[in-house]
Amino acid sequence: MRALVVGVLCAVALAGCGQLQNVTVEQIRTPDHLRKSGTIEKSISQIQQSLYDYGDKCRSPRGQITVNPSDHRKARVTSYMDGLTKDSAALLIELNQVGDTLTEYQGYTYYSNWTKILEQILYIMEGGLDCDK
Repeated sequence: MRALVVGVLCAVALAGCGQLQNVTVEQIRTPDHLRKSGTIEKSISQIQQSLYDYGDKCRSPRGQITVNPSDHRKARVTSYMDGLTKDSAALLIELNQVGDTLTEYQGYTYYSNWTKILEQILYIMEGGLDCDK
């Protein structure tokens, strides 16, 4: 009986470690992890402002935007979670501004249950300010 209890406890402990991986942004950027793509009728700087406005009114969004220093028409939003030995990428949104006020995006999540978080960040980038959404 004791061996059975120890076995079950070990299995539960190992199942919890399954999410503690060191996932890189490059590992997320694959067709298997692409959850949504489309366009946002805003420039990169307007998207940055939308993220700031939401954070000022509600709370900081789960992702941080980083603009490419050598090409300001490209940016990425990343969200990390605890990994095995370092932060692990869980969400990536690649942004590519193609017009004055039009930006294409590709949204990736490593875990399929992060799709709702991806949707929330896209809502915020489009200018949504409903803190409960």
